[in-house]
Amino acid sequence: MGSKKALFYQGKLIDNNQLAIENIKEDEAAGYTAFIVTISK
Repeated sequence: MGSKKALFYQGKLIDNNQLAIENIKEDEAAGYTAFIVTISK
């Protein structure tokens, strides 16, 4: 993977992680307590 592509991917990963954290906080507030985490390459 080229360095430019790697940086783009890393940026998207950070964005996706932030969105996941926000979604988990919202779900937690709604009373949900179990989550499935998927890591893919």
